[in-house]
Formats: sequence, C-alpha cells, structure tokens
Amino acid sequence: MLKTERLLLRQWAEDDFLPFAEMCSDKDVMEFFPKLQTQSESYEMAKKIQALIEGRGWGLWALEIPNQHRFIGFVGLHIPKDNMPWRWKFQINIGLLGLSACISPKTICRFRHA
Repeated sequence: MLKTERLLLRQWAEDDFLPFAEMCSDKDVMEFFPKLQTQSESYEMAKKIQALIEGRGWGLWALEIPNQHRFIGFVGLHIPKDNMPWRWKFQINIGLLGLSACISPKTICRFRHA
C-alpha cells in the first residue's frame, strides 16, 4: 500500500470490481482505450491485475481517497506492449478533482524507491 495526503494506492479488493466495470463501460472514461468493456471483461481484467500485484508485488494499484474507502480508479506500472509504461484511469467525476496532477511516473518512482 502506498499513501499520500490525497490518495491511497492499494491492492484490489472484490468490492472494486463493480465500480471498475462501470468505469470500463463509460464512453467518456474509455475515450483513449481501445474499446468499452462488458462487465464480464472488466471483472476478468480486474482479477488479472489483482493476481499480477500478488505475484510481482507491484502493478496497477486500485485508487481511493483516504478515509472514503471507495474505489475511484487505478494507476500504476505495467510491462508495456504499446510503449506506454504507466497508466491511469479515473471515474470522470473524480478525474476532475485535479488528482491526476499528484500521480505521475515520477511520483510512483519516488514510492518504489522510498
């Protein structure tokens, strides 16, 4: 688990799968992703992300705002297939809070080397 004043990066929980699926079916959230995903595809992807963190100790962490205990998106590191070594995705209403400014490859590297 990684924590800043404004964000908590943590392992995925089963409770994250439904809000993740809702995000993955939102055309605004998925604008720069290849396609919208079905609930089944989203659950499968979330389980894979969860397993990769379990196996490696790092990956695409679930995001939440401290003390709110709810999934708001994900951010992290992944072995790229498309020359994009870091990713983030927020629910559209959360992304507007300016939180993306406090998540960057530099921020993640600082946590990884702390």
